[in-house]
Amino acid sequence: MDLKQTIKSNRWIIIIFIISLIIRLIFVFSSPLKIWDEYVYADLGYDLSNNPFDYSYLNKPWSDFVPGDWPHAAFKPPFLPFLLSLFYLLKLNLIVDFIMPIIGSLSVVLIYILGKKLFNKNTGLIASVFLALVPLHVFYSSKILNECSVTFLITLSFIFFWKGYEEDTPKYKMLFGVALALSLLNRYNSLWIFPIFFIYLLVRDRSLKFLIDRYLWYSIGIFFLILSPLLVFGIIDYGNPVGPFLHGFKSVSYWGGDQPWYFYLQNWNEMFSIVGFVILISLIFIILRKKLFDRQILILLIWILFFLIVASFLGHKEDRYLVPIAPAVCLLAAYFIDHIKYYKKVILIILSAFLIVIISNNFVNNYNTNYSESALCFKEGVQFIGNLSGRVLIYNDQSPLVYYYTHKSTRFYPSSWNINNLAKINKLPEEDIIFLFTDNNWDFSNYKNIEIIKEVGSKSNVIFECKNKTFVYQGSFIK
Repeated sequence: MDLKQTIKSNRWIIIIFIISLIIRLIFVFSSPLKIWDEYVYADLGYDLSNNPFDYSYLNKPWSDFVPGDWPHAAFKPPFLPFLLSLFYLLKLNLIVDFIMPIIGSLSVVLIYILGKKLFNKNTGLIASVFLALVPLHVFYSSKILNECSVTFLITLSFIFFWKGYEEDTPKYKMLFGVALALSLLNRYNSLWIFPIFFIYLLVRDRSLKFLIDRYLWYSIGIFFLILSPLLVFGIIDYGNPVGPFLHGFKSVSYWGGDQPWYFYLQNWNEMFSIVGFVILISLIFIILRKKLFDRQILILLIWILFFLIVASFLGHKEDRYLVPIAPAVCLLAAYFIDHIKYYKKVILIILSAFLIVIISNNFVNNYNTNYSESALCFKEGVQFIGNLSGRVLIYNDQSPLVYYYTHKSTRFYPSSWNINNLAKINKLPEEDIIFLFTDNNWDFSNYKNIEIIKEVGSKSNVIFECKNKTFVYQGSFIK
């Protein structure tokens, strides 16, 4: 089959991929600023491009403000920072914002392949349409976060698993181990995926005979071989080979507090929109048709339920933790749509139109909320600092954000604001001290904050001001 024929036979998934990519690229511009963790991953990637053997916050010109476990950085899985470091190393900084939209759109292609493998081409195409438009996946595919890339790798794991253990193809059994290891290096909650395959094989075989498959053990060996650099790093940096994983699971309690066990059920509609409703109808359809224990259905149900149950037992919950089950949700919803006898195409068009309206509304709301004077002034202020010549030390309350735009030394505001303490700041003689104040994260109406700004202003000069929203002070505080 030549290229022209290949494109023609796959024209629909190519069109869906392009639409998916355009949507995600548009969402990149829904905010002038990023989420805190986006800056952290990008900053880690930038530093790794300069020194790939230093994965900590020690002696770094910025900090993630890690409570209790500073300076360890490996609670952030290393896959994404190292991936980003390649682009920084090649001086392709401008592409960093667009890596996840590409990976997110490639996930749309993977779900098509998996759907075609489990069911048929039509189900794969319908599932790819759903994943291209599901709000949860669209939003996080536009962010420099690892939810999108881990979902890509997990979906790839399921494709390799099915080809390896259902079609009995040895090389895919080993590739399954590769994909699983990379998914774990990408996000530590991939561990929740591992029991799914064991449970499925146990239910399928009703025995442990799958354990005698030598290719399974080859796969496990490959898995640990790929994971070995992180295990060695754990010994060196934490004194424990699984130190990064323990730190990662501990870190979920650092910020955000605890949410009730029903958090994901409460936010189900917001995350999956109409697809979240269709999957409920699909489950009823599956039960009525007595398809519950069909292998294709079984593995998807275990994927969703096990992951959802584990996530619900965590104290701290965020909607992005469920991005990895989005492909399974879309596939089960697509399974039902594909079995509708009449007006299938019309129903799919209506559902797609509904999803487009939802994500369009989400974009407008995000844009109107995020493009505030405060956010724009903050970005203008840090870009101004980034263009300053010479060495500066920037005091601020958003170190990862400031470092991303300036790549200059930053510190969090001192805990004590006595001007005499500021005079004791340990800095290099050739560095000027910069103080950045912005109402993007500071309350300018607070009396204490006003006094702090006045105190700093008495010893320095305003070198940048934006609509009374952002101020940059420069001066010498050294006695």
